[in-house]
Amino acid sequence: MTGSALELRETPKPEWLRQTRDETSTPDDDAGAGVRCAACGGLLTEPDRACERAGAHHHRLTNPAGLTFEVLLFGAAEGCERRGPAIREHSWFPPSRWTLAHCRSCGVQVGWFFDTAGEDSGPGSEAPFVGLMADRVRIEAPGASH
Repeated sequence: MTGSALELRETPKPEWLRQTRDETSTPDDDAGAGVRCAACGGLLTEPDRACERAGAHHHRLTNPAGLTFEVLLFGAAEGCERRGPAIREHSWFPPSRWTLAHCRSCGVQVGWFFDTAGEDSGPGSEAPFVGLMADRVRIEAPGASH
């Protein structure tokens, strides 16, 4: 997860992110909507929590071992839990430290948490966020069933 290997990929926003809720929508209209664990279907976060860093929501990132990941960024993911220590080395988003993110339902690693907790919160520091591996999640639009 070296900062120098950050490769941004310009991608248009996916259809589910471009959709806006109709003012007459009811909670039932959103049944099934969410970003879910591909392994168990557990809800990880909501599509409207998508965020951007370095100008993009979708990143293609390579770690020091040469493994490449398609990563989608979200401002929060309550369906994920942190595992392991916060690590500063090889962060894709310096000065953020990274921690493994696992599905709360089944325990599969689905990505990484990034935050600057304990760092100088001056200019350039950003709110915490999570990067989810695109091949470990399933994104369901409103009205979809899981």
